[in-house]
Amino acid sequence: MQLLLSPISMIFYPIQNYIIKKYVKNFKQNTPAEAVIILGQSDWFRFEAWIKLNFMKGEIKSLVKYLNAKNQDFSFYPRASFKDVQEIMSNKRIKEVYFFGHGDSHVFQLNTDQFLYYCEFNNREKYGKDFVHQVHCGDPYGKRLIDYVVSEENRVKCFFFNEPIDYFDIRKEFKKRTKSLKIVKSV
Repeated sequence: MQLLLSPISMIFYPIQNYIIKKYVKNFKQNTPAEAVIILGQSDWFRFEAWIKLNFMKGEIKSLVKYLNAKNQDFSFYPRASFKDVQEIMSNKRIKEVYFFGHGDSHVFQLNTDQFLYYCEFNNREKYGKDFVHQVHCGDPYGKRLIDYVVSEENRVKCFFFNEPIDYFDIRKEFKKRTKSLKIVKSV
């Protein structure tokens, strides 16, 4: 099926990527904030980038709406390197981190051929965060980044799925979280 849709995706994915880059430029970038969003990136010189989109603008917009509803200071890291992630994770002023793109329970794809293994952050004293959100596919096996760096009582509040997820799952989850914030604020 993906092969049949490939001509459409070869046009749609780069356009969607351009739209997202333009949208994200409206917000702080590459600076520490209370919440940081690390965006996986595609290398457009690699075939995989043309058949596998990291995320769409609707998902990013639903996250921004949620963060605004929380009145939370946030910053995007659209081209984070491993070194950037180490600095983000060790910065105690950053309380919440979102990993947005492709991955599974143990790994996040920083770009098309660079992977971040979550076990490299197995030190809560050095890398501890209030919340870590793995906004990508997961599986029920092994340890997640959440298990390494988030206190046990906060883990249930972190965004994580133990299964493959898509655009609709992500939007639905952020919409639900935004709605619950509005209900709490109105009470």
